[in-house]
Amino acid sequence: MAVMITGGTGFLGSYLARRLLNEGGESNVVLFEQAVNLDRIKDIQDRVTVVQGDVLDPDALLATMQQHNIDRVVHLAYLLGMASARDPAKATQINCTGTVNVFEAARQHGVKRIVYASSAAAYGSRLTLTDNEVDEDARLEPNSMYGICKVFNEHLAAMHVQQYGMDMIGFRPVVIFGPTRGNPWTEESSNYMILPELAARGLPAMMPPNEQVMDWVYVADAAVAWHLALAAPGSGHRVYNLSAERRPAGDVTRYVQDLVPEAKITINPKPMGGLRLVSTKKVREELGFEPRYTMEQALSEYLDHVRRQIG
Repeated sequence: MAVMITGGTGFLGSYLARRLLNEGGESNVVLFEQAVNLDRIKDIQDRVTVVQGDVLDPDALLATMQQHNIDRVVHLAYLLGMASARDPAKATQINCTGTVNVFEAARQHGVKRIVYASSAAAYGSRLTLTDNEVDEDARLEPNSMYGICKVFNEHLAAMHVQQYGMDMIGFRPVVIFGPTRGNPWTEESSNYMILPELAARGLPAMMPPNEQVMDWVYVADAAVAWHLALAAPGSGHRVYNLSAERRPAGDVTRYVQDLVPEAKITINPKPMGGLRLVSTKKVREELGFEPRYTMEQALSEYLDHVRRQIG
């Protein structure tokens, strides 16, 4: 039996693969990826099977599951938020049609469990300094292409559960940050998830107002949550909010400035676009999720990685 991760050499996929091998006792992990990034998995490359394939190719998905005797699937192959906004047609293909293909291949092959990525973007975003916390029963009101696709994914998963008896769990994560998330040289500076990295690289970084409160989760902690969902004997819910720590942006700014005194940081006088604040009561109680990283520990590890890269 084996686990297949679509988007397996991506940001979260590579962290999850590493965790499954090093702490999950898995020996058969298949990374299904269109644009293979071996740099992200160079420390585990000889312990995983990499299959170059496209989620828009249903035959390749099914053949991979059959060839490697896949019994669990993690679906992480998506076009992310800003890229989705720039190209809605491509976002619909990858995030919607691609997810249909993954779910259908898994159904045909008889996969036992699928854990997929929804997003807190399904609740919509905000331009406020704080927010009322929402739980999993809150109304979904996406106001982005990415969020719209995620709501579609959730309804698609629910249909597969109801009509075919499949076992599916989705996560609505908030900001996931950490090493190798994206290319800081090309991503827009408005993407506050990579602002600490911009600062560490000596690039200008405009942080949100100090008092703007946000939910954050470090990528290594997000990988823990996905692992728990893969291994859970049963689930009371089919979709879970996911966050680790709620902190004002000023805490992040001050700590980055302490770590990188020469950082070129300015403060935006207006609230920056952010996701809703979410309750994590269910994921903690039902899946046993407990973050391992504080914001400070996560930033230290993240920026140490960046500084090693730039020498």
